[in-house]
Order: sequence, then structure tokens, then C-alpha cells
Amino acid sequence: MGTYVRLEEADFRIPPERQDAALAALKAAYTPDYGLAKAGRIFLFEDELAATTLAGFFEAWGFDAVIFDPQNAIVAVEYYEERKAPRTDELWPLLAPFIDDGGTVDYLFQENGGEYWRYAFKGGRCYPLPGRVVYDPIPGDE
Repeated sequence: MGTYVRLEEADFRIPPERQDAALAALKAAYTPDYGLAKAGRIFLFEDELAATTLAGFFEAWGFDAVIFDPQNAIVAVEYYEERKAPRTDELWPLLAPFIDDGGTVDYLFQENGGEYWRYAFKGGRCYPLPGRVVYDPIPGDE
């Protein structure tokens, strides 16, 4: 069955001068054993390993679109529909050193009633942050 995920929003920036190094870092962290993928290691499928650009890697990973800014920096990725959860806990920490400070990627995991998670980037590190929905009070009940 598996966990399903919806990408809520991605707002980050990987400048063009860091994209080749980011792709090389992902490939250098490759492990052929899916069961051994842990912090700092990642299992990659053949099409991910064969990617020659970071945008191509994102597409092979399963993102439907890679968004560029006018300077050719990658600034977002998109899914067009809910899908089985990708290996987010492996991907984003490996890319953190290449993402500008202040970037975020937000997911809704469709398990246990739905869990929101944000991957936030600062100082070359990835911070997985749990989220929650907060509703405004009824007027007069503040």
C-alpha cells in the first residue's frame, strides 16, 4: 500500500554554478542496496543514475516539472498529483549544501490523518520540521 504524499509547495534556489556539484554529490552518495540507504547515503534507480543534469535527475526522481528563474537557477519542483511517497528524507539533506538559505519544500503525507512536513534550508543544512494546521478562532472567542 505505502504512504502517499502531496507536494504542497517548493520554494528554493540552486544556482546554476552549483547544479553540477549537486548532481555529483547525489551520485557519490549512491548505495546499490535499498535497505542500506541511511543518512548520507541514497538508493538511486538506473534512470536517476543516468541523469546528466540536475534537472534531469529531478525528472527521473519523479517530479513532473522543474522550474527555473531567469538566471537558470532551479527554484522549484512540482508534482501534478498525489503519489507514493518519494525518498524525501534521503534527497533533501544531500542537496542542502547547494540550496540557498531560506529555501523550503513542504509536503503533506497522507498517513495517520495527514502529516505536514517542511524541509527548510539554512547554512548548508536541511531541517525537517513537522507542521500543523491552525485555524483562526470564531470571532468574539479570541
